Amino acid sequence: MPTRKCKQGCSKNCKEPSEGSNKCNPHTGMCTSGCKSGFSGPSCEDECLPRKFGEACSHTCNKNCDKDCHKQTGACRYGCNAGYRGSFCNTSCVDTYGKNCARNCSENCRSTLAGSRCDGKTGACTLGCNPGYQTLLCEEACSDGTYGENCERACSAHCHNASEADRRCNPVYGSCNHGCVSGYIGIRCDRKDPQFLKDNKESVLGEIGKTVIIYGTNTMMVIVIGVGIFLLIVTPMDDEDEIDGCAEMEILEYEIDGETPELRTVCGNPHDLRVGRRCGASHDFNSSFVYHVTDSSRQEPQAEIIDIDVVARGFVESFLSNFTNTESDTIT
Repeated sequence: MPTRKCKQGCSKNCKEPSEGSNKCNPHTGMCTSGCKSGFSGPSCEDECLPRKFGEACSHTCNKNCDKDCHKQTGACRYGCNAGYRGSFCNTSCVDTYGKNCARNCSENCRSTLAGSRCDGKTGACTLGCNPGYQTLLCEEACSDGTYGENCERACSAHCHNASEADRRCNPVYGSCNHGCVSGYIGIRCDRKDPQFLKDNKESVLGEIGKTVIIYGTNTMMVIVIGVGIFLLIVTPMDDEDEIDGCAEMEILEYEIDGETPELRTVCGNPHDLRVGRRCGASHDFNSSFVYHVTDSSRQEPQAEIIDIDVVARGFVESFLSNFTNTESDTIT
């Protein structure tokens, strides 16, 4: 009696059985050795659901895969999410960012000893920007008038500005692009020009303004100089405040434009000007102090002058020597 042949064969997704075994049950069609990778179900006719792969669909695609992965191998079919690369999207971006790490971190990101210079997903620089650049991606140069790390430093006010369209200073180093205004030198125009001071010392008080020098036990003096108007009230200190033959004077300085008055005490002679409540420190002439100078014998003041940051020590001494024996005078 002839045998009947099955009308329907086993599923092609059934695993190959061991030798001598049927690939599937001849009555039910159930795969006897299970399903090939990527399929599931009794007859292995069901493809793995999205983000599942492998034998009996028992594995999950890497979470960094964009959308789905290959049903048999698990390789990411549509590439990687931002911040990752590789067939299985299990490698983080280093000095790159974005989908499949296809974009390079900005060359203006600060370097790191380890890890990536920028965030693998967004490209934001991990340690901020190199001097001269700003924004999260460090792709924008400092705005005009600023420079340095995080663009936090201001260009010197003494940089020459050729035109409104030109940058005042280099965004990285702060060097003035068009040189300095008169009276200043240096790549950042932050130092006063000694030659300019020398050439102009005789005109500092004559051309810029007028100084009135008055004497007396209680003295009030108004000094008018191009950069401001100062009201000075000078009062000799008591005898007990005399130190090493140096009579201190109390000076109330008030700039007319509204700044807070400042009380100072000064003492000394033209060759050793000292400033402070107890005359303990030499002054380097770098600040705009007003000096009231007396001699060591507690006589009346020799002169009151103002240092406006352009008067050098030699000029001060010369200036004072001109008025040692004068009751009062006016320089115009």
